[in-house]
Amino acid sequence: MRGKLLRVMSVLIMISIVFVISFIIVQNILNKQKEIKEKEVIEGIEIYLMDEEISALIIDGNTIIVGGKNGVYRFDTKSETIVETITDELSLIYTADMVMTKDRVLWIGHDNGLSLYYENNDEENKWKHFISPDIPKGRCNTLKIIDDKVYAGFQEGVAIFRLKTDWDIMKLITIDDGLIEPVVQDIEFNNSGIWYGSYYCNKIGGISLAKDNSWEYLSLEDGLPHKYVTSMLPVIYDDKEYILVGTGHLESGGLAVVEVTIEGLNVVATHDIQSNLPGEKVRFLYQSKENVFITTESDGILITDLSKIIKGELLDGIYLNTNHGLSSDEIKVIVENNDSYWLGGKVGLTKIPKEVILLINAT
Repeated sequence: MRGKLLRVMSVLIMISIVFVISFIIVQNILNKQKEIKEKEVIEGIEIYLMDEEISALIIDGNTIIVGGKNGVYRFDTKSETIVETITDELSLIYTADMVMTKDRVLWIGHDNGLSLYYENNDEENKWKHFISPDIPKGRCNTLKIIDDKVYAGFQEGVAIFRLKTDWDIMKLITIDDGLIEPVVQDIEFNNSGIWYGSYYCNKIGGISLAKDNSWEYLSLEDGLPHKYVTSMLPVIYDDKEYILVGTGHLESGGLAVVEVTIEGLNVVATHDIQSNLPGEKVRFLYQSKENVFITTESDGILITDLSKIIKGELLDGIYLNTNHGLSSDEIKVIVENNDSYWLGGKVGLTKIPKEVILLINAT
């Protein structure tokens, strides 16, 4: 009897020790994150265009094409000034997007539809505009180049464009063709197919995955943190394909890790503020060579490790917000050139030199 009691006590002591060690580790992580969050402005971070709401950015040589509330223009990264106004007649707010195809055509998704700017054409032939009913109604939320086509997501469906003698509409996709909801907020692709993320959903929401001859769906009941999808990011980890799915609306949401299996779409991990997301709603996802950037609706960004996201572990890394020098706590888009990350926000443009990230990681 005494021996059994000793064994039980030994087990209880071991459990207590493991608990204490785990608690100390978690507290150290949280304290480090709190320390980072409370730091003052970080030297090296610079901000520009504070009168602008920025929704889209494209790196183009030594310049960045900026799409914002006040139009589309070219920002020179060397002189750090606007060197060209492409148009001040289009407005890109809320969610909007831009891409540049190989033929130097700039695609501008905006509040009233889609416009193409032919950089190499003469002045009379520089613009081509698509509006409803030729394309789905409403704002153009997202653009994605897939193979030799351009996919555009709107408030009421998708338009697919291809180049013959000129760029024109190849096909429209709506809820009648397989989309789970009409509003398409983001489009991504990998070997599994083309992924359409829904927003402002009246019914099910979530994701529609278009495969070769079929559709698959993923929604709240399948494990997504929220039915509004804000951003998707295809990643590869341990030779497996995953899609990171940012979700949310206002003060609710989270991040999901989705894997495609033989059985279908499977949510293998989720993250929220309990696992150290800076805020509830994920706004945008970006992957650099070293890290994943997770931006939020109003709580700044987290730069963290992909492995922790995939494994569903507590997230740690670099937290940045306006206290550290960001132009806005709502970062809507991120691009990078050789030496810096450029973040477009609800307010302004932020430059974070890559050496700054390395220095923060080192400390």
